[in-house]
Amino acid sequence: MSDNEIKYKPIEFEELDYDQYLPCDLFLHLGSKYVKFCNNQDIPNIARIEKLKEQGVKNLYILENDSDTWEIYTAVTEQRKREEAEGRITSYTKKTVEKCRKIATQKIEKVYSFTNPDQALSFSGDVTGNIIKDLENRPNFLDNFLLTYKDDFNLFEHAYNVATISLSMGKVLNLDDTKMYNLGIGAILHDVGKRDMGFDYNKPIGEYAKEEYELYLKHPALGAQFLRKGKTLPEEVYIIDFQHHER
Repeated sequence: MSDNEIKYKPIEFEELDYDQYLPCDLFLHLGSKYVKFCNNQDIPNIARIEKLKEQGVKNLYILENDSDTWEIYTAVTEQRKREEAEGRITSYTKKTVEKCRKIATQKIEKVYSFTNPDQALSFSGDVTGNIIKDLENRPNFLDNFLLTYKDDFNLFEHAYNVATISLSMGKVLNLDDTKMYNLGIGAILHDVGKRDMGFDYNKPIGEYAKEEYELYLKHPALGAQFLRKGKTLPEEVYIIDFQHHER
């Protein structure tokens, strides 16, 4: 069948479900041509869709032969959105991200309670492994992580956020397994020196007294000193902890 014989059908952006796999290919109409935009079984990328809207694009297109498949997809999507609006369910991916964040934050709080640096390093490795699995196996995890991100004055949630963003960057850079784990462990433990500051480390920096702020400036060195007491400290983790405020 030639390109001229292929028939396309427009669909609205509102029909897309950003938490579900697409049932068919999606196309853009550019001049006289149709160009593939998303593949069957992709998750729609929110950032790419928003960019299209900003450029004035009104529709995407499916093959007319996929109309029945698309009708089923939109019916399921509409039902899920109704249930979400009525409070019967929440978006699966966003809910999953919040659950992962809560569990990881609790584990990181335990990490920061260890007085043995080797225990802290080992447990941080376990948390790192879980974050890597989430990024690799959960569709749209990073998009929804960023959508549910909030100011993180809580020390342990901040450590989780830094680790997740750092590992996302490491994934893009194709770091090997060892470097990924060291990056995650370093990110989780980068503020471990704050435990020794002797005051509430969860309050915003702008609320520190002068003496508190001067002690705050020492927390990278305090954390590095703690980790140096261990027998299993990777050099990369030490560098992340000691240098994370250097510019």
